[in-house]
Amino acid sequence: MSPVRSEASAHPHPTGRRPPWSAALHLCQGLLAAALGLSVLAMTVLLLWTISPHPDSGPGGAVRTAADLWLLAHGVHLLRTETLSGVPAPIGLTPLLLVLLPGWLLVRAVRVSLTHGREPGVHTADPREGPGAALGISLGYLLAAAVVVHTADAPLRPEPLSAALQLPLFTLAATAIGVWRVCGPPAMDRFRRLRESALWLQETGALRAAAAGTAALCGAGALLAAGALALHADAAQLTLGRLTGDWSGRISVLLLAGALVPNAAVWAASYGLGPGFILGAGTPIAPPALGGEPPLSALPLLAPAAGGGPQAPELWAVAAMAPLAGVLAAAWCVAHTAVPVRADRVTATGWAATAQAALLTAGGMGIAMALLTVPAGGPLGTGELAEFGPSAWRTGLATAVWAAVLGTPAALLLRLWRLRGVPPAAGAQDRRASRPRPGRRTAAPDDLWHTTGARRVRWAALRQSSGRLVPTLPPHGGRDDRPAPAAEARGSAPAGTGAGEADPHDDWQSGLLHQDWPTGSAPADAGAGDPEPGCPEPGSPDSVGPDSVGPESGSPDSGDPDSGDPDSGDPGRPPVSRSGGQPFRRSSSP
Repeated sequence: MSPVRSEASAHPHPTGRRPPWSAALHLCQGLLAAALGLSVLAMTVLLLWTISPHPDSGPGGAVRTAADLWLLAHGVHLLRTETLSGVPAPIGLTPLLLVLLPGWLLVRAVRVSLTHGREPGVHTADPREGPGAALGISLGYLLAAAVVVHTADAPLRPEPLSAALQLPLFTLAATAIGVWRVCGPPAMDRFRRLRESALWLQETGALRAAAAGTAALCGAGALLAAGALALHADAAQLTLGRLTGDWSGRISVLLLAGALVPNAAVWAASYGLGPGFILGAGTPIAPPALGGEPPLSALPLLAPAAGGGPQAPELWAVAAMAPLAGVLAAAWCVAHTAVPVRADRVTATGWAATAQAALLTAGGMGIAMALLTVPAGGPLGTGELAEFGPSAWRTGLATAVWAAVLGTPAALLLRLWRLRGVPPAAGAQDRRASRPRPGRRTAAPDDLWHTTGARRVRWAALRQSSGRLVPTLPPHGGRDDRPAPAAEARGSAPAGTGAGEADPHDDWQSGLLHQDWPTGSAPADAGAGDPEPGCPEPGSPDSVGPDSVGPESGSPDSGDPDSGDPDSGDPGRPPVSRSGGQPFRRSSSP
């Protein structure tokens, strides 16, 4: 649950608004983020240029290379003009590790801008300030990017259309993530249906399960690529020696290979899923067989793909471990959300809701993998070098099929396994349900308090602590919305509702009024205003509750200094029941 924002931290200024110079602060933060990203890459390239024994150009060429790498990290396609055929060759393969640098700098710029001038340790801000900060930082960042694009020169220059689309899209997406982390999710008060759908999707846990499954799939793909490279270590070392002979060149090749490690993880995950990937025109790399010698097999990172020919079935089994890891991770998250408290059927969701969450998770994993494969591949030239990497729609479809076919039954089996055993104590259950998760930004606290899962956890804890006095909740998704008859009403109805009518704002109250109450607690012939059997009559010495509040029962109006809890001696405390020790709520009705 997101931390509660105090008025002092959310509005540090007397008027509750940011000062007029905050727009300039956002603009400067955007310029600073772009300058820092360029500086890191420029220092790295200049260091390699300094130790190179035979540099091809001066320091100006090294700086232009750093600027090209910075643009490539944003997904901008570059054009290589100096070719043998005279036709510009595109370079569109983005090293995914370089994407982390500008993305992190933009998120940091948003956090610094929104938390400037606040108390130390406060990392939250007013959500109304988020859009303005995102737009200001994006504007400053894009101004610096426009300067870099305008000054780019041969032999590599950015493609104009790609730069006009990729740079604003990347900047706005990164700043939006930063605003989400600092200000939390948007309130969406004007979009009620969208807000309810977002809360429902969050309650199913499909987004969290899809993220966990995608991360596990890519992690297993990284292990698969590392294992294949370890088996072909001799070939990789031989190709490294052929490419360059000096240490600066070898360090450059190793740094390039390190920047492409996330790409290799996505490629290996696509290989394990079945579609595989392409290394040049007519060179598919898929589990059945390799299509032939790749055109870039001289790179050390592609050494396992060299050779071609059929593959052993053992390799297929090892490759299948990558999608299985992602499916199991997603299924575990779905089952944990379906049964938040182990062996507790009260708070658990049904099998239909679990299957629905598993299918939503499969769709989310497919979309995530399709979005990852788009920047992970791209052209490296013309002709045979025009296609590199996995296909986005094939990889996404294969991921969704794997997760739906295997993940749904796995989630149902894990749900049954978590329902086994004895439920924990009420105190441990309540602590586990209300345990805060640091760093997690969710919806507003009021929305989380009124979700179905939170209500079920609270009601289960109340039922275990009170014995059979509290009825069980209806099954998840099976709420009974029929109006309660007058004979089943208990106590006086709140203002605006008649006796026996449930409050329309409590969506769970109507389900509770139709449950089978224990014998002797609420007989069918009990009237709306009759006291419950087993309870003291109003006005008796053992009766302490809303009906006994008055001048004669120790209320604050009676002038009795001993009003309140007689055991504590504190006159400010509410009356306490002698049977359960819980304070009664004073009734507002006469």
